[in-house]
Amino acid sequence: MKTLSRQKALTYFKTYFKLSQPTEKGWYRFSDPFDDHDDNSAGVNFHYDKVRGFRSGFVGTISDFIEKYEQVDNSEILLRNLEPEDYAQANEAREINTDEIAQWPKYFMPLDHYNKRMHNYLMRRGFDYEELKEIGFGYCLRGDYAYRLIIPFFINSELKYWQGRTVLSNCEPKYLNPPANYCPLTKNMLWYNQDALKYNDKIYITEGWSDAQMFEGGVSTQGWKISLMQYGILMKHKKSVRDITVIADRGWYGKQVEQWLPFCDEFNIKIINLDDQQGKDANELGTDIILKLEEKANYLSMLNLVEIL
Repeated sequence: MKTLSRQKALTYFKTYFKLSQPTEKGWYRFSDPFDDHDDNSAGVNFHYDKVRGFRSGFVGTISDFIEKYEQVDNSEILLRNLEPEDYAQANEAREINTDEIAQWPKYFMPLDHYNKRMHNYLMRRGFDYEELKEIGFGYCLRGDYAYRLIIPFFINSELKYWQGRTVLSNCEPKYLNPPANYCPLTKNMLWYNQDALKYNDKIYITEGWSDAQMFEGGVSTQGWKISLMQYGILMKHKKSVRDITVIADRGWYGKQVEQWLPFCDEFNIKIINLDDQQGKDANELGTDIILKLEEKANYLSMLNLVEIL
C-alpha cells in the first residue's frame, strides 16, 4: 500500500470534503460519502492514518478510503491537483472495457400501471411516468431490491449500470448499487444519461439522476464530484458540448466553483447557487426556478473564486 504524506492527504480531504475543526486527538469530522446522511458521521485522523465511517461502518487507512471512494487501484495517482491535463493523463492510463452489457437485477419488471406505489411515488416527485417507462425504468417486488425503483444507465442505448432506489419511508440505505457480476462498470465510470453528451451542445450537470431528468441534456455524476472517468468521457465530447450549467445542491456551491474553475478554458460554464434557496436541489425547487436562476448567473470566472473565499 502506498504511503501518503500527511500534507497531501490533508489537501485531498480539504479539496473534496467539508472538514470540521480537529479534536484534541486530531480527528476531523466530515460527511460520510458511503452513507446517505449529511451529518458529519465520518472522521479522518492524519496522524494515525485512519478513516472511520461511524454510520456506514467503514474503517481503514486514508489510502483505503480514497481507493474505495475514487474506485481506483494501487497503480492510480490517488492525490492530484484539479488540472485538466492531470485528468486526461490519468484517464488515458486506464483501459476500461465498456463493451459488456449489464444484467437487470433478479425479479426486475418494467414500469407499468399495476404497481400503484411506484406510480404514485414517481408522480409525486413530478416525473413523467410514461417517459420513464419508455426510457426503461423498472422495479422489483422480490429479492435484494424489493420495493426499489430500478434506475437504468445506458451507453449507446445499451444497459451498462443501474441503481435501486427505495420508495419506502425510513428504509436504509436509500440507494443500493448492483454487484460486480451484474454490472461491468461502476457509477464513477459513466454518466447517468450519458448519450446526451453526443446530442446536446448544452448540458446540465447535476448530482442526482432525478435532477438530471428535469432538463433537456441533463446528465448526472451521481455525487457532487466528477470522477476521472467522467471527466475523460466529457473531454471526448468537446466537439459537441460547449456550454455547461452545473446545478450545485444547497451547501455545495463553493466546492463546485473550485472543482470546475480549471475547466473554463475548455467549456462555457455556469454554476447555479442554491445556498440561499428553500429547496436542497433542483428536484425540490422545480425547473422554472432553476431556469430563472440560470438566466441571472454569469459564466464561471476567477470572480466566483473570490466570492467564496
